[in-house]
Amino acid sequence: MLYFRNTNQLQTLQSDIARGVSSNPQPPAPTGSITPTGVGMFRTQYTGYFDGVPSWFDTAVSSSTGMPNTGSINIGFTSSVDLRSVQWKGYFTPTTTETYTFFATSDDAMYMWIGNDASASYTTASINIGAGSGGPLYLTGSPVLLTSGTFYPMRIQWGENTGAEYLTMSYQTPTISKTENWSTNMYYNTASNGF
Repeated sequence: MLYFRNTNQLQTLQSDIARGVSSNPQPPAPTGSITPTGVGMFRTQYTGYFDGVPSWFDTAVSSSTGMPNTGSINIGFTSSVDLRSVQWKGYFTPTTTETYTFFATSDDAMYMWIGNDASASYTTASINIGAGSGGPLYLTGSPVLLTSGTFYPMRIQWGENTGAEYLTMSYQTPTISKTENWSTNMYYNTASNGF
C-alpha cells in the first residue's frame, strides 16, 4: 500500500501515470547551470574504425571538425568511405517532462549515452549496437525520465568498417510521435566543442 504525505504527491503520481511515466526509469543526473552557446550537436570525424571500443576516440586524431548537426543525427548511403568514425558531443534538452525513448538504425557500430555517463565515463550505453554489426541493425534504448529545459550531456559514437554505411537517430515520448527532428533539442558548448 502507498502512503502519501500530502495530496500533491498523489496528484503528481496520478499525472505521471496518465502521461505514461513509469516509476522504473531513473532520470540522468541534471547538469546544473550549464548554458550551451551553440545550436546542434558538435560532430567530429576520424580516420579509422573505432570497432566498438568507446575509449578509442580519446586518443584518435580527428580528420575534420566544426560540423554541428542542427536538425538531425544521421549518415546516409550517399557516400561510402570505409574505415571512418564519427563522434557527436553536446546536450539534449527535452521540451517536455516525461519518459523519452531513443532509437537507432546503424551500419556499422554505434553507441549513445545520455546524462553524466556521456561526459564522465563509458559505462552502460543507452543504445549499444556493437562492433561489426553488418546491418543496418535497429535498436531501441531503455526509456528514461527527463525534465523539460534541463541540459543533459549526450554522446553518440558511430563507425564504418566496410561496405554500406548508415545511421539514423530518433526519439519519442508518450506525447511526442517518433521523430528524427532534433532541431529544438540539441546544443553544445562552443568553447569546448562539446560539453
